[in-house]
Amino acid sequence: MTNPLSYAVIRECQNPKCNLRFPDIYELDVSIKCPICGSSAFIRETIDLTKDFRDINDWKPLRKFTLILDNLRSVYNVGAIFRTAIGLGLNHVYLCGITPTPKHKNFTKTSLGAENFINWGKSLNCVEQCKLLKEIGYQLISIESTTESISLLNINKNDLGDDNKIAIIVGNEITGIDPKVLSLSDLVISIPITGKNKSYNVTTALGIALFHLSALSSI
Repeated sequence: MTNPLSYAVIRECQNPKCNLRFPDIYELDVSIKCPICGSSAFIRETIDLTKDFRDINDWKPLRKFTLILDNLRSVYNVGAIFRTAIGLGLNHVYLCGITPTPKHKNFTKTSLGAENFINWGKSLNCVEQCKLLKEIGYQLISIESTTESISLLNINKNDLGDDNKIAIIVGNEITGIDPKVLSLSDLVISIPITGKNKSYNVTTALGIALFHLSALSSI
């Protein structure tokens, strides 16, 4: 067996009634069976995972954003947020209240090791953490839909404070951000949504907001 991080393969089920096509990381393991019907699954393509096709030459995100996760429940959401954070060059995450930390046994299922490249801290009280950051000059930006929130599309660079001191806050998947934290926030931003759903998954919402705000900061 070779390094599973260096390449992957695409297999196809040999049962014509199934014909499942799926990725696999063990190229030399001929015993792999179709996970649907159990028939033999042969290699059809090989994918080199060492190649880097990222567009990084002209992308200059704001690397000093700080994240505050207020009582998130899902370790999978938190792990995915860590992966998004390092993708945009962020340098710190505060895990508040019941938010799981990278010490959780299931964290790496969605973080894929991102916790090794970003600083994080644990705080049991998000309100107190936000107060401390405000005292040292941080601008607090909450991502939440309220009657007074501003659409992300209406935010411009002038709305952002000191590039080095901006904290982005997201809240619990069910109850949202603590009302006291919202009252401490300098900006409360909502993300436009169409269709029947009332909200995005917290990881998706944060990814949209971070990309947009990072792009504004690089203008």
